[in-house]
Amino acid sequence: LAALRDTAIWQRVNNKDIPSPYPPIAQLGGMLGAALTPHGPLGMKLVSLAGDVMVIGALCLLLRRVGAPADRVLIYAWHPLTALELAHSGHNDSLMVAPLVLALALVAVPTGFVSGLTSSPTQHMSSWRRWAAALLVGVAVLAKITPLLLLPLLPRRLGLLPVAAACLLIAGAWTPLLLLGGGNAGSIVVYLGSWQDNDSVHAVLRELGGARFAKIVTLVLLAAGVMAMAAHRALRDRPLWWQAYAVLGLSIALASTVHAWYLT
Repeated sequence: LAALRDTAIWQRVNNKDIPSPYPPIAQLGGMLGAALTPHGPLGMKLVSLAGDVMVIGALCLLLRRVGAPADRVLIYAWHPLTALELAHSGHNDSLMVAPLVLALALVAVPTGFVSGLTSSPTQHMSSWRRWAAALLVGVAVLAKITPLLLLPLLPRRLGLLPVAAACLLIAGAWTPLLLLGGGNAGSIVVYLGSWQDNDSVHAVLRELGGARFAKIVTLVLLAAGVMAMAAHRALRDRPLWWQAYAVLGLSIALASTVHAWYLT
């Protein structure tokens, strides 16, 4: 790959000793950005912006399906954070958020509807929506690994077979990259295990008991939060979009590294 290095970009690449931790769809987004503008960042910004436009469309569908005012989409669409971190800075998080929000929109129901059901929520949802939502979550994971946290929430809402298919999609698409990527999985472990920047709860725990103590406690708290969301009756009956929002918010609160674009 040495032939790909140039004087304009290579010298500015940080962490040169760590292979890219990005999953396949994020890699494809990078390839598309490079194809659009081989010697500058504009192409990646356009890819990120395209993903952001899809997020806005998915949010419009989500708002309509839950019976919320459509103009609430402006809270996201006009927010300076998304404009700066996606269209301006070209971060690839929109490639994860777009399929994830679309998945949540496809299976969304008005608030309070799920809690009033006496049978499994999967019986009140068309089969194609459940399968499409599960596979879209798989696509989101293939853009960035964070939605893996949502997998324990999905079988009850989407059914075991669609979720199993999503897991096969993730494994089938990612395994070749893990085998050929020169340490792709290891770099994820390094990132999750030793990097720390702009952390909150993790920083307090680190000051109290050290880095290892902070990592163990935050991982236990995160796992407990996900399990509570999946098993506790008052939480498991909330809409899936609400559960996803809560779990991803908890992950940010407990994370050892929190860059501004994560908040999108």
